[in-house]
Amino acid sequence: ANVSKVTLYKHFSNKLTLYEHLIKMQMEKEREFTRNIVTDLIPYETKLKKLFNFYLERKMQTDVPTLDTKLILSLDMTKYIKNHKAKMKRLREKLYNEGRMNEYLPMDCSDSFLETLFFTIVEGLQTQSFRYSRMNPDEKELLFSLIAKPFLKW
Repeated sequence: ANVSKVTLYKHFSNKLTLYEHLIKMQMEKEREFTRNIVTDLIPYETKLKKLFNFYLERKMQTDVPTLDTKLILSLDMTKYIKNHKAKMKRLREKLYNEGRMNEYLPMDCSDSFLETLFFTIVEGLQTQSFRYSRMNPDEKELLFSLIAKPFLKW
């Protein structure tokens, strides 16, 4: 980015604060994107597709900072991450509720179950991100229609 170390350290006291700032920026983008999907007046199926694609595309990005679990973060950052995860969960729960209200999901299906199902699908797709990146658009559409079935009609 053609930024000198001197310029960086005028804004950040050390590498950790710089790293934490980058992670926060990425988390804010994630939350804003998810909020826009959940609150948009588009069909439920389109929301699901956008959300699955977002998680998958994010995994394939090489220029996005990832959270290194070996790194010891500041207490403020640890609190920020916990708060972020809670907000993201609430946004997904709104989407699950929309699925229930539109009779895509059973009313008695718990949020906990749907969270497990959602992340089982996402993490499964992420392990296959290389194969996914080589699919043509029709194959990606077919894959989505198959993996999203549990969220579309029971």
